[in-house]
Amino acid sequence: MCYIFRRKVVEQDIYINHTFDILPEGFNNLHAGDHKFSFKYTLPYNLPQTTNQKKLDVETIFYYCAAILSTGSILDSKCRTDFILKRRDYSNRFPILRQPVIKEYQKNFYGIFGKRGGPILMKVMLPYAGITVGETIQLKIQYDNQSKLEISQTKIELVESIIKSYKGDEVCFCEKSFVVDYIDGIGINDFKELKYNFKVPDDIHNSDLLYTNYMKTKHSIQIQGIVKNMHFNPRVFIPIVIGSDRCEEERLYELGAVNEKENLIITDHLSKTRFYSKLGHYIK
Repeated sequence: MCYIFRRKVVEQDIYINHTFDILPEGFNNLHAGDHKFSFKYTLPYNLPQTTNQKKLDVETIFYYCAAILSTGSILDSKCRTDFILKRRDYSNRFPILRQPVIKEYQKNFYGIFGKRGGPILMKVMLPYAGITVGETIQLKIQYDNQSKLEISQTKIELVESIIKSYKGDEVCFCEKSFVVDYIDGIGINDFKELKYNFKVPDDIHNSDLLYTNYMKTKHSIQIQGIVKNMHFNPRVFIPIVIGSDRCEEERLYELGAVNEKENLIITDHLSKTRFYSKLGHYIK
């Protein structure tokens, strides 16, 4: 029999409860010794990703598969293997994610004593919105400050948001900034173009392009001009999608060269998940 579970921080929920016999046909009794049996199971399409509570303050989700051997006694033999569920969405599969992204912001700001100046214009440019984990990408920021206010510095954030679906609406459950940095600002009545290179961290989750039944992971780049003595700062919000490249492990899978010594989880949104595992038990 095989069970796959999702467990929260406090209680344990059975997320999948599917039982099947992994013994070959004709095997009713096993003699003493080391027996290994392979099995294959297709995971449901919309499972949430494995989460790590040390990185995100959300409910911890992890998966494991358990094999139970019926011995005819009260205490059946059982072994278990954990696995990580990741969504590998290849950004190059979606042409719209490889196109340049330009976001603009314009607002008139009032200076000291309510004196009105000209507008502050911001333009932020990305070469594309589909970014790979570990990739370094260049961000361009153009300022056209026609106001009487000085922007002391520019704050850059790469934000990961955990979104839950509640009665059809999106509710932001948790946010974490993976990249936070400050670069130059701009003076009064000045024009400036800034460039900033940032690397997507290796430990960040992939974005969920489709909804799951439980939660969804979104990412964005947030650019904020810090204006002294102001409660509201000019800000540009750019949604992005963080995905993965086609890794060597997946190319080996497609060639049929699956490593039988390790568990393998492969997920994408254009084909179903394949789960391979080796579970062995020694019978005395």
